[in-house]
Amino acid sequence: MEKDQEIRSVHLRLLMRLHVTLGETMTVGSTSKGNLKIIPILGGTAEGPRVKARICPGGADWNTMLPDGRNHVFARYWLEAENGEIISVENEGVIDWNRKAGPYLTTPRFACDVSGAYAFLNDGVYTGEIQPGGEGAVNIILWQVMD
Repeated sequence: MEKDQEIRSVHLRLLMRLHVTLGETMTVGSTSKGNLKIIPILGGTAEGPRVKARICPGGADWNTMLPDGRNHVFARYWLEAENGEIISVENEGVIDWNRKAGPYLTTPRFACDVSGAYAFLNDGVYTGEIQPGGEGAVNIILWQVMD
C-alpha cells in the first residue's frame, strides 16, 4: 500500500449539542441552483463540555432543494456564551432526507475572538449531525475530529 493510501484512524469528541428553534419558512422560489427557502433561527441552547451558550435570534438556514432531490443547507447564526463572548457559526451540508436512517452530516465553521475563552474553535476540524428536534425545532450535535 502506498503511503498516501494508508488508512488513518480518527475519533470524534463531543463539542456541543444544540437545540435550535425555527421560525416559519419563507419561500424564495426557483433559482438557478434549485428551490430556495429561508428558515429563520429564533433561538435555542448550546451545551457541551467546554461551551454553554444561548443561540441568538436573527440567524437563518438558506435551504436549497437541489434538482436531484437532496437539500443544500447553509445556516449562519451566532451563540452568546455564558461569559458574554460571541461565537459566530456557519454550518453547511448536503442532506438526503430520503435516507430515513441518516445520519445527516454537516460541516460547521466557527469565528471567535482570538484572545477569548473560545479561541480554540477558530482552528480544528468539525462535523455536525442534524436530527429532528420536535415541532419547529432541530437538534444538532457538533463534534471535533481528533487524530
